[in-house]
Amino acid sequence: MKITSILFLCLGMISFSKAHANDSYSNGYGWSLNYDWLNQIVNRTPVAAGHCPTLGVDVYGGGYKVSVQTSFYGSVSGSISKWFPKEEIWSSLAIGPMVNKFGIISSTVNKRAEIAKIEARKLPLTAARLAEWAVKDSAYWESQGGVSFYLGSGIDPVHVGAFGVVSGGWANYLEKTGANAVYVERSKKYIKSISLGAGIFYASAAIEAAYESGNGFNYEFKLDTPENQEAFERFMAGDTTLAYQLSKTPNSGVTKYADTSMYKFSKSAGLSISTPYIPVISLKTSTGKDYNHEEEISVWDESIVKDYGVYTKKSSSRLLGLHANKATSFKGGITKTEIGATNQVENKLYGQFKFAYQSDWGQEGRLGSQVEHALRISGLANEPETCVYVPKLKKTLGYNQVILAVNYDDKFMREILGMGATGSYLLRDIETRAHALNNQLGCDGVCSSVDGAFDTIRKNVRLMRDSMGVNGSDFSRGMANFGKAVWSNPNVFRAFFERGKRCGVELSFEVSGQRLTRFHKAKKYNYNDSCVLN
Repeated sequence: MKITSILFLCLGMISFSKAHANDSYSNGYGWSLNYDWLNQIVNRTPVAAGHCPTLGVDVYGGGYKVSVQTSFYGSVSGSISKWFPKEEIWSSLAIGPMVNKFGIISSTVNKRAEIAKIEARKLPLTAARLAEWAVKDSAYWESQGGVSFYLGSGIDPVHVGAFGVVSGGWANYLEKTGANAVYVERSKKYIKSISLGAGIFYASAAIEAAYESGNGFNYEFKLDTPENQEAFERFMAGDTTLAYQLSKTPNSGVTKYADTSMYKFSKSAGLSISTPYIPVISLKTSTGKDYNHEEEISVWDESIVKDYGVYTKKSSSRLLGLHANKATSFKGGITKTEIGATNQVENKLYGQFKFAYQSDWGQEGRLGSQVEHALRISGLANEPETCVYVPKLKKTLGYNQVILAVNYDDKFMREILGMGATGSYLLRDIETRAHALNNQLGCDGVCSSVDGAFDTIRKNVRLMRDSMGVNGSDFSRGMANFGKAVWSNPNVFRAFFERGKRCGVELSFEVSGQRLTRFHKAKKYNYNDSCVLN
């Protein structure tokens, strides 16, 4: 749920209460509305070869990757308000329906003229519409409906309140896997969230907690018969009866892969400034953590259980149809795979650090500053895979992006947790290196101290080690806190990466956009014997 919803509804209550200042009680309504979009168009033409290449401009030949993202939120609430004339205080209680939708459609095209067709594309809810899609085209979308409530009070222009939502809906993923084949994941979800906030004029601050659960299934359809086409279309409309019946028939062309379930608990805090009712101008920033549990039971008696934590720090701005989004994140956890027929069990740990910047406007100065920011917060400016130059441009870049990803593999994570060959030595060695880097380079910006970062890391390493396989929520919480601590100081991040070169780490860096040739370099370092050397 969007934190700024508190502000929109709050302002509606304020306006109404002032209009009825002579009444002790009054009835009214509040509302909020938001429609937004972001067309992500990436030129796939590779940058010229070289150690530190300069991005080409308006050089085409490799086609485009196109992702069309849209979102909609709307709510209308009836309210009862009370005005206290002597104190000039208002209070309001409101309740009403809400709708929340999100979708992203992805494709690749060879010519610029074909981009418009993707931007106008609708979800393939019928076999005929899916036939227009190319193999590997995909879509993800969510639709939710429910009830929202608001309870607040204020003295103009200050307001405080609580905003809650109870909703249900569907989350869907679809990918065309062949000329007449499609893979679909569907999950019925239930969401409860509560936000507590305060604001003044058009600025607000809020904290939010949410719980989400879901159950679903994964199918693949071969659309070579009218019956299978009907099963697919009914499946997309929410009726799984025919798809399930056909999946029980050998060689029917309809395959059920798995039943799925999940739950997630999240906490976040944020600040926002935006126009009331419809946020066509907005600035938002937030930080949050998610604790996740997922299960998948396949028809082949294979069980996959995932416990993972997510840390995210993000900001976004919008000026009418112009957008800029930035996020620093970490996702880490354990995946347990169990094959019932053989009783084989495999546990794999992982950690995924990512910085992402996306914008559909701006020139080279803005993009160049985000390249520098990504390398500054990670401390990886001297890596060969991160050297690239952004040329000077006179016109807007259109869509442009920067993506930095660093992945820790299972063996490296086990060494960090003290469950590998190095015992507790590896973490002490990384801390020593982080101190040396910090003394040598300092920290450009707002950073945690190395001591503070490693106090948090050691505490949560113990938590993860003690709770692994016992308490998934504690394990996920420890992972999210670990990721946040590593991101808190670039010298800490770099020290982990340097040791990861011997213990198992992968680096990927991309700078690309609508008018730019695509720069993307990656390198994987495998675990080797030097990881355990003191």
